[in-house]
Amino acid sequence: MKNNKIHKVAVLLTCFNRKQKTLKCLEQLFENLITNFVELNVFLVDDGSTDGTSNEVRKHFPQVSIIKGSGDLYWNHGMRLAWETASKKEAYDFFLWLNDDTYLFRDAISTVLEVYESLEQEAIIVGATCSETDTSFTTYGGRRGKKVLQVNGVINECFQFNGNFVLVSKTIFQKLGNLDPKFRHSFADVEYGMRANNKGIKNYVTPKHIGVCERDVSIKTCFLPSISFTKRLKNFYSPLGMNPFEYAYLFGKYGFYFQAFRGVVSMHLRVAFPKLWNS
Repeated sequence: MKNNKIHKVAVLLTCFNRKQKTLKCLEQLFENLITNFVELNVFLVDDGSTDGTSNEVRKHFPQVSIIKGSGDLYWNHGMRLAWETASKKEAYDFFLWLNDDTYLFRDAISTVLEVYESLEQEAIIVGATCSETDTSFTTYGGRRGKKVLQVNGVINECFQFNGNFVLVSKTIFQKLGNLDPKFRHSFADVEYGMRANNKGIKNYVTPKHIGVCERDVSIKTCFLPSISFTKRLKNFYSPLGMNPFEYAYLFGKYGFYFQAFRGVVSMHLRVAFPKLWNS
């Protein structure tokens, strides 16, 4: 690190009832090879897990700060709470988002910090993940619209990103603030990248994969023809569905009104007529 300064990094996670994944994620996080100039503190929101996650984390990783959630936070509000808690505890140099289904390679943290240090301006650094069965394929990371950017050995700029592994400096946090509270589960990570671009802050993707996270290729419940229309509609408007109001807010916030309108209409049609959509 530059000037041999000790950089304090707050790692932010949220979890709910997937104990084994959370434990594996933390295990590989703490196996990372970091220098004497990096200090990690981990903040984990347990949003009402009933599978003993908190007890197991305390047993195996007593250094983790566990924050009890209300039970209805979902990803975004869980991450907001972790970030708010960490930012009030002490002055961290970096905040590092980490999904608990993301399993890091041993050089993940050093990779994102090295990319940050190599740039001439403040930027958000996004860690790209791969599939365990195909380590050449990028599953999550930087995005341009619906497309996930495939890593190619160089640092690439992206316009949006997935929130699996994201490094945000203290300076950028002071400019952009926390994740947008209008989102419950999805879209908040995408919005943060759009907010950064809107403020003239660039987002860059690591030139190599920093860990493994399998791509979720399942069709959402709201689009399944085998589910009744009533259940599809209920799921559609739920935090774990597509939630068209949040989708419209996301793109309307930055003036993409036609995209917001088109997306909301097409999603409603897909919920109403899933067989036609999938034929």
